[in-house]
Amino acid sequence: MKRHVRKHRVFRKAAPALFSEPWEDLIPQGHEVRLMRDVFDALDLQFLKEVYGVQGGVAYDPRRLLAVVLYGIGDGVRSTRQLQEHCRFDNRYRFLMDGLTPDDRTFGRFLERLKDEPEQIMKEVLRFAQDRITLRVVSVDGTKLKGSVSQYKKALGGIEISDPDASRMKDRTGYFNGFNCCSAVDADSGLIVGVSVSQDAADWHQLEPVLDSVEALSGRTPDAVVADSGFENFANADLCASRKIESHLAPNPKIWPGWEVSESGQVICPQGHVLVAKDRYSNRHQLYQRYRIPQCSTCPVRQTCLTGSMTYRTLSAPEGVDPSARILNYHRARSGEGLHLLARRGQWSETPHAQLKNNDGIRQFQRRGLGKVRVEFLLWAISYNLRKLLRPFLELLGTLRLFFGRIEDENPTRLERQAA
Repeated sequence: MKRHVRKHRVFRKAAPALFSEPWEDLIPQGHEVRLMRDVFDALDLQFLKEVYGVQGGVAYDPRRLLAVVLYGIGDGVRSTRQLQEHCRFDNRYRFLMDGLTPDDRTFGRFLERLKDEPEQIMKEVLRFAQDRITLRVVSVDGTKLKGSVSQYKKALGGIEISDPDASRMKDRTGYFNGFNCCSAVDADSGLIVGVSVSQDAADWHQLEPVLDSVEALSGRTPDAVVADSGFENFANADLCASRKIESHLAPNPKIWPGWEVSESGQVICPQGHVLVAKDRYSNRHQLYQRYRIPQCSTCPVRQTCLTGSMTYRTLSAPEGVDPSARILNYHRARSGEGLHLLARRGQWSETPHAQLKNNDGIRQFQRRGLGKVRVEFLLWAISYNLRKLLRPFLELLGTLRLFFGRIEDENPTRLERQAA
């Protein structure tokens, strides 16, 4: 009995074709790189040519270099050497680069020239999508990324040689040297409208620079801001009130829920007694103002209102900060609308960060220095917004292909009907 032997295909050297297929035709119609190239042709990026001087040889088109860098971020290709290899052997990158093959030093020098230009690019992308951005509600959140760490260690102690600008951070995995990256996301469009990169591990310092970034990039002020409890304090609540932004910051549970704000803007207790300034004190190199209710000693509900050894109901806030803004934020966050917005906050803010770390695989910066790290994070935000804008077109093209494919299956050709 013969044993069955599986046959394999035999690859033979193909004969040269009479007309070779151009590499541009290898990219299907409706592919994302074609859409991205159309978007870059529609954007006004002439200012990128100003980053090059008049001396030197003929430079590559900076719009094409930028398109390759942004597409590589979403494709998991961030190294300049990897970009060089993909421009040589990957038709997608060759299509974006018009068939040219720049080396890794060209990409490195191009990234060095990008200092303030990523903000201009972000402005142009947001202007391109201005019909979708409403800034009705902006969700703010932060994430921590590791700094650039050398593969080699010092001979003594095994200390990692990392970015000198990186600060000591902590997340769920432990301590590391990195940066605190915050982003503001428009709730209606899901696009990133503001970013901030800081060496400070605390989130509550980042709300003001993020709001400044939103105003600088979009030219408008958001109507409402949603953030978690890490951003909630007297200073941030007063900041939002001074800019006429409705804040929905997750309240601190230590705040007494009995505080209210009268029509005249004064903080009062449930009995209507006004909170007045008492004295000042210093805490951690910052001056605080202490307030109290003088009528607590003669109040009829004193036994039920005060707890423990309390003799007066008091409240402390940084000097120069209006304490009523935080009380108003507390009641807004506890309202039905505030609870709804805080419940949606995770969906709005955590989606870009999940895309950053899990899908794009960016958990560590490649460049060193606060300025270069900020450029790198801005480029990722631009790449994220472009993919967000192109996704509906790709979904529509996929639906059309599926629809017309079914029509072709249901309507056989003339030769198929004759054969049947």
